[in-house]
Amino acid sequence: MTSLSQRIQEERLYLGYDADDLAQAVGVTAAQVRSWEAGETEPTPEQAQQLCQVLGLPMERLHGADLTIDAETTAILCGHPGPTHDDLYEVARFKEFLAYHLDGPR
Repeated sequence: MTSLSQRIQEERLYLGYDADDLAQAVGVTAAQVRSWEAGETEPTPEQAQQLCQVLGLPMERLHGADLTIDAETTAILCGHPGPTHDDLYEVARFKEFLAYHLDGPR
């Protein structure tokens, strides 16, 4: 499992945001985002919910649950020669992001 601070930074970078971008989207300061990522403070429940919405993550993933790479994800890449773990992660993360935004939070 990944820590909350690591997850925030990992997902921010995955989406190509800098701390200022994420702060603006969540409604906090960039210093607050950096404090979360450093593990000095944690987001309030309301901020965590906003983070989930911005990052397209279910709450349990924000709080450290690892991404599941299921059979469907593997099948999507079956024609791809030798999918790497990174390939599988990208497809699984994209599926999760779409599910969050199309089906709503779980």
